[in-house]
Amino acid sequence: MNDYKKTIRRAVRFIEANLKEDIRVDDIARGASYSPFHFTRIFTELTGESPGEYLRRRRLEEAASEIQAGRDIIEVALDYRFGSQEAFTRSFKTHLRTTPGFYKKRAFDLHSDTLNKLKEAAMNNKLANLRWKNRWASHLGCIKGCLNYLNIDVSDAWLFGATGHAFVINIADTGI
Repeated sequence: MNDYKKTIRRAVRFIEANLKEDIRVDDIARGASYSPFHFTRIFTELTGESPGEYLRRRRLEEAASEIQAGRDIIEVALDYRFGSQEAFTRSFKTHLRTTPGFYKKRAFDLHSDTLNKLKEAAMNNKLANLRWKNRWASHLGCIKGCLNYLNIDVSDAWLFGATGHAFVINIADTGI
């Protein structure tokens, strides 16, 4: 497995170094000394996306950065090996859910929107992985959960004392 990981790391470095070059999955697989089928299977297993998807996504991400910096859309599309501006626009819209022209006009707003989506995804991930203690199955649990989410560290004693429920914690902790 370590050999596969090393091979995929080398392949990713090769892809990253050649995003503007005319490379294909066959070329990458040949460089890794694997058949295209076997290489694709290993790459997908270790990265979660096929080599072609990875290459396309990285080209589009780099192209978006250059468009955001003010470069001409057609020049960027041709630099990143898209056959035409139309093909580039279709791929860009599929990946980033907007057209390159709109992205260029609204780069700052879209960048902020992307950051907000990333924050929302992180929050959803946190919420999905919450594990509650049994004694927190009450309105106090909601308060404790909110405080934990906001990274406000309070002791159980403070929470129960502040809410007037100091007696409840004694019963819950003794198992009565």
